[in-house]
Amino acid sequence: MAVLLVAYDISDDTNRLRLANDLLRMGFSRIQRSVYVYRGAYKGLRSRVAEAAARRIDPSSDTVLIITIPERSLEDALIIGLSYKRDGVVTL
Repeated sequence: MAVLLVAYDISDDTNRLRLANDLLRMGFSRIQRSVYVYRGAYKGLRSRVAEAAARRIDPSSDTVLIITIPERSLEDALIIGLSYKRDGVVTL
């Protein structure tokens, strides 16, 4: 199973809030203010995120990073600080 990770740096407050709401409506979990994950990415999700991001950003000043990673990589992640790991499994 794959995990889709989205991180962004969007300067405009309104556009940043709109993309955050888009991601939450798509079923993403927020793990930090500008970092979201979706476990078990469904077909077309990456494209949907890219389309939503393109509508919300100013490409001359903003950045959206979309990464597909194997679930095992998330389970093996080293988390320092507030931990989401329970029983050895990341439960984002």
